[in-house]
Amino acid sequence: MAYFLSVLIGYAFGCINPAYLLGRAKGHNVKKEGSGNAGASNAAILLGVRWGAIVALIDIFKAFFSMRIAGALFPGVPFAPVCAGSACIMGHLYPVTMRFRGGKGLAALGGVMLAYDWRAFLVMLALGCVLLLLTHYIAIVTVETAVVFPFVLAVVYHDPITALIVAFCV
Repeated sequence: MAYFLSVLIGYAFGCINPAYLLGRAKGHNVKKEGSGNAGASNAAILLGVRWGAIVALIDIFKAFFSMRIAGALFPGVPFAPVCAGSACIMGHLYPVTMRFRGGKGLAALGGVMLAYDWRAFLVMLALGCVLLLLTHYIAIVTVETAVVFPFVLAVVYHDPITALIVAFCV
């Protein structure tokens, strides 16, 4: 039951889409304008870099807080937090509130990294920034992070179960 509730909490947080909500408030539909993606990068394109950064921070912290809440509610359940964080990513990618068409999930994955280990988050953020500066494609950063972070969890942190849970959702 703890895992089910953790997933439910995470998915509910993930379905909150600040890019869509802020876009609508500013007179834009992020699903039909710009890249058509309901995430921070399209919010930056349509609303400006400042609003894109705000969307990214909200997306990061919705995953972070879903993990913290699941951890606090179920302290004896070892994978409850990562199940909540992974479900948050799934909610961001496939929100029921937006006909299962959300964002790319990079910022939400960042929130999972931040909740797991802030140092891993900073390393992955730096690596992502370098890749973005070199390539100018956020999609490459998304793919790199989705591949590298589960690998880091398995090899560096010796946590293969968490790596599998995260890899399943990205």
